[in-house]
Amino acid sequence: MVSGDLFDTFNPSTEAIELFYKTLKRLTAGGHRPVIAIAGNHDSPDRIEAPDPLARECGIIFAGYPPFGGYPRSHSTAALRCCKASRVF
Repeated sequence: MVSGDLFDTFNPSTEAIELFYKTLKRLTAGGHRPVIAIAGNHDSPDRIEAPDPLARECGIIFAGYPPFGGYPRSHSTAALRCCKASRVF
């Protein structure tokens, strides 16, 4: 689990975003290990969740609106529940 801040600014550079995605992909060990990335207060929740549908195919779950901290979105709750506890490290 990678908990926010995922970036140090609300509008990160293209290079920072690319490095972040490559790092998450490496952490998944070729899709064998699920990785959950949760946005922090310096992150744009919508930017964090935008690649979620595609990233899930690689074992990466993005939660821009986590189910705690007063955020109203409910689909992030389902995102966090989709990983089996035995597969989360």
